[in-house]
Amino acid sequence: STQSTWGLYMDSEKIKAWVEDQFANNVMESFFEYLKIPNATPMLDPTWETNGFVDQAMNCLIKWIVNQKIVGLKIEIVREKGRPPVIIAVVDPFKSSKEEEESMLFYCHYDKQLGLPEIWKKGFGPYTPVIHKGRLIARGSADDGYATYSIFLAIKACQNFDRPHDRIVVLIEGEEESGSVNLSYYLDKLAPIIKTPKDIFILDVPCGDYERFWIVDSIRGLLVFELNVKVLTCSVHSGYAGGVVPDPFRIIRCLLDRIDYSRTGLVIPDLQVEVPQSNMRRIDIMTEVLCDSYFNKFEQIGPKAPYKNQEEKLKMAKEIILKNTWKTTMAVVGADGIPAFSEPVNVLRPESTIRVSMRLPPTLNAIEARDKIEAILLANPPYGAEISIKRNVAATGMVCPELNEDLLKTLSEASFKYYGKDMMYLATGGTIPIAQVFNTKYPNAQLLMAGVLGPKNNAHGAQEALDLEYTKKLMCTLIQVVAEEYQCCLLYTSDAADDTPCVDLGG
Repeated sequence: STQSTWGLYMDSEKIKAWVEDQFANNVMESFFEYLKIPNATPMLDPTWETNGFVDQAMNCLIKWIVNQKIVGLKIEIVREKGRPPVIIAVVDPFKSSKEEEESMLFYCHYDKQLGLPEIWKKGFGPYTPVIHKGRLIARGSADDGYATYSIFLAIKACQNFDRPHDRIVVLIEGEEESGSVNLSYYLDKLAPIIKTPKDIFILDVPCGDYERFWIVDSIRGLLVFELNVKVLTCSVHSGYAGGVVPDPFRIIRCLLDRIDYSRTGLVIPDLQVEVPQSNMRRIDIMTEVLCDSYFNKFEQIGPKAPYKNQEEKLKMAKEIILKNTWKTTMAVVGADGIPAFSEPVNVLRPESTIRVSMRLPPTLNAIEARDKIEAILLANPPYGAEISIKRNVAATGMVCPELNEDLLKTLSEASFKYYGKDMMYLATGGTIPIAQVFNTKYPNAQLLMAGVLGPKNNAHGAQEALDLEYTKKLMCTLIQVVAEEYQCCLLYTSDAADDTPCVDLGG
């Protein structure tokens, strides 16, 4: 049967009220406890295996999950020596009448970025969560501690409202902020449990604004490497050596100008791509909606670029959005071998190292880009210096596969019900390596990426903030999706006549 699923929706007002109550009286106490734990991601915390914070975070989440009394829940921690553990939870189908068992897979992570308390404003701290002007301020609030609570509330809601749902698998990873190095390993190890999901949901992504439901449709790739320049075997007095020995940092500047034009901020054409027409059309719509927010997205110093009229403003905004989402860009994100002011002065260093982060267009192969960059940087070393490159990360971006019509209908209806506006597609400048991993492992599954990292969320920085009202609306949307996905599949795989009446889920 190809029966329409309109009319299957749960009572949105009941869902809103239920989520509001659960958020205040069920979620917040545990969420605050989790946010107080300084469980930094393994790459940034060499003591992660011994300091106990990883177990504290996992146990806090598991305790809350178990207390939800979800029917058919099985949950465990999977540990492997030298690898950050993962939490795997399976919820059996609830009131399902399907002959074949289908799974929905939800992904989230429990690790956090470094707290960096020294950069937070007075009155705020990474591990002292506070609610300020409708936002929950703490490290890991938006990125992406909220997700675990949202996922299990959606499952609990379906059971609470007596709505069937499919088999659900939830994977909570412990090293997303370190690049998810072991994710493929765990997916293979847990394959008998995960099986072959029909839907995959990733909730660790941006949203364009807080006024509607956003679906990410493209993500940039990422290339991270360390560039080292060596000119001496030991430090020497800069007065004696100046004019004889080149400063290693000057050579670094020369090398970077080979790939990134410092006067314009543009990366060489060999590392750029053409934007597909379908994605360009969505960029046009995105520009109309987010034009003003892109001009005020960050607290930049100095005057903003001038524009004469709305047409010119939109043109400039589109150019900014394209640079942020479909162009290769470069940033120096770390340095070594450059002494602090407190260290000896007037010394010419033997070598210097910088860490370079390059965001790549969604369709540019990261390995091919890396090989091109290395060939350019290592050729003809200036002043005969010794140049070396240490590889860190090479993650290819992606243009997300199209969702099927039924899921899009569900999301559109839910966006209208809970946000008052239709959903939209978002091209994002960030990188989500896990998306490519899931897309490769499960090519036939639908991949939905939606999240809460909107304006001024400041994930990874000071005052990381979770917009609470938007988060509640996203929770409502998830409830709708979990319930609707079961019903859509049930109708579309049944042998019922086309005139079979729709089931009323309004309560």
